[in-house]
Amino acid sequence: MIFALVDYVRYRFQRGPYSPQKLKEDGWFLADESSLEMIKGARDADILFSQPTNSFTSWVVMYFQGGPCSHVATLTKAGTVVEAITSGVVERSASVYFDGKHYLAIGKHRQWNEEIGQRVVSFMRSQVGCRCGWGKIVSLGFHILIGDHSDWRPRISFDVLILLATAWLAAYKFHSVQWGILTVGAVYAGTVSIIRLRPHPAPYDTAVTS
Repeated sequence: MIFALVDYVRYRFQRGPYSPQKLKEDGWFLADESSLEMIKGARDADILFSQPTNSFTSWVVMYFQGGPCSHVATLTKAGTVVEAITSGVVERSASVYFDGKHYLAIGKHRQWNEEIGQRVVSFMRSQVGCRCGWGKIVSLGFHILIGDHSDWRPRISFDVLILLATAWLAAYKFHSVQWGILTVGAVYAGTVSIIRLRPHPAPYDTAVTS
């Protein structure tokens, strides 16, 4: 878990890729009352990327996905966002993010037109009230963990193996447990190695600009 621990410390103290300077260079801004005008020109189907400044859950998402964004929402020209949160899919004012505790970035589709924007927002609004897809979230995390996703990074597997090695050392009095840990480690390493032999293109729409 060394890589995870180092990354979490950087996140908590806003260093490296989480530093205000780096985020600003990449088009992010601190969302507070002084920056509310940033959403006044929002179009239907613009994308709101979010990074809370102090959320362990959000950090886990960013660590697994290898990027500065932990949450994505669909903006509307009315200044609302349609998004999936833990309670389900909701539409609410985008101002909830402007509390001085979030960094935001706004993405725009390069091939956007008003009709496409309306269709996207109409579809998203049809999903309001649906439950959060916890099964899909767990499945996504599992696939990243075993290398079966474009968001996989070597550090994730190294952390798993380091954790297993630590458990192996802690179980020095229980040889049967140690053998079990060795087996799990070998199976995991072999599985990841085989899965990574095939390409894993990013499933996201790349026609987005900030």
